[in-house]
Amino acid sequence: MSSMKGKSLWYNHPSMNDALFPIPKDLFATLLEAQSEADVRQTILAELPLGRLEYLQIDYLHENLLIEFKFDDDMSSREGKRAEVLAQACYYCYRLRIEEGRVPHYIALISKNEVVLYKREDIEPVYKNEELFDKGTPSSPDADVVAKLSRRIRMKKLCHNRLP
Repeated sequence: MSSMKGKSLWYNHPSMNDALFPIPKDLFATLLEAQSEADVRQTILAELPLGRLEYLQIDYLHENLLIEFKFDDDMSSREGKRAEVLAQACYYCYRLRIEEGRVPHYIALISKNEVVLYKREDIEPVYKNEELFDKGTPSSPDADVVAKLSRRIRMKKLCHNRLP
């Protein structure tokens, strides 16, 4: 791991595993300069190994990482927007489980202000509950999915520019 120090936020060659990864020193400062969701996406993708873009409408998918990009959504509390964005990612996890039989180990929600990281096992009870996904879509998640995700779910917040 020491040979990978400083290389990327998520990458740990030869494949990602259960560890958090070194963050490039200027990544968060660059994210704060974003003027659109496309800028956020481009900033992050420049740091990642080649993955699948827009597969099953997922913003970015790598063997062990799914990312949902947003521009300036306030994901500072688990209720509200963060739960809605996580619900969107859970719809994708549900689809991946059905289509491919596996879900990446990490799910990341990234905006210009926050990088929020979840481990698969922490949201697994939600995306494996098939009854929850009978209604709603990723872009318009069902209220029950959002409500389940508003409850305490472990995550790792890597960045938030609103903190003192």
